[in-house]
Amino acid sequence: IFARDPSTEMVDPARLPQMERDAHFGVRVAADGPLLVLAEPEAHRVHLFDGRRPIPILVGDFGERGEGFGLLLRPEGLSLDAEAGLIHVGDLARRRLQQFLLTWDPDAPTGFVPGRFRFARSVDLTALGEQLAADGVAGDAAASTVAIEPADLLAEPGGGVLVVDSAGDRLVRMDRRLTVQQVFGGRGTEPGRFRRPTAVARSADGTRLFVVDADNHRVQVLDAATGDPLAVWGTRVRPGVPDAADAGFVDPFGIVVDAEGRVFVSDRGAHRVL
Repeated sequence: IFARDPSTEMVDPARLPQMERDAHFGVRVAADGPLLVLAEPEAHRVHLFDGRRPIPILVGDFGERGEGFGLLLRPEGLSLDAEAGLIHVGDLARRRLQQFLLTWDPDAPTGFVPGRFRFARSVDLTALGEQLAADGVAGDAAASTVAIEPADLLAEPGGGVLVVDSAGDRLVRMDRRLTVQQVFGGRGTEPGRFRRPTAVARSADGTRLFVVDADNHRVQVLDAATGDPLAVWGTRVRPGVPDAADAGFVDPFGIVVDAEGRVFVSDRGAHRVL
């Protein structure tokens, strides 16, 4: 369902981006307007697509294996802010969050353009987890001692990013300079606490967050500004239960909210979307 711009010049296949020869996309996708960003963890690359055509067109990619700034090791979590010109990448194996600047003109002709991306800054998530523990800034003192695991990312107004920390059972809000502004959550079963959160989405009006609380087999609805719990959806069900679609989740993983405000949750354990 993805392609290179057919109007561009044909080139030797050996010179094509790795994605076009043998692509194995990761489990995350970020979208903003007509743009889509997908990671290819095994190739340590990130790809940008323009979705204004029936078949999304590859218009740029970046990344290669390495531990230096701008290099990637199994990228997974992604966020995209087209207006701010920012892409955030959760570098899972390296336990870091990297920020890249995006150059994209919606009025320019569609096509693959080298150099669309520039490395901006990076934060070491192991060191950041240790700093949060030292400062006592976390929902759970024990969880705060582990490295932040960027399972999912969500673009925030003003160029910031919200990080879903599966290892620490919390959400970490950062500003455009990747400075921590807010932490909420912590391990537990009470509303507002998590056991292995895996994904987050924002309501169409921007006032609520929807967090997949995987090991609690539920989705939590939080106030987007404060992180206070507003509602809990779902409970644990066994695969094959006749009314499971109405009762809850087996192993919820991903979540998205459409323009009409409808919330869709992928349940890996039941092989379905609710």
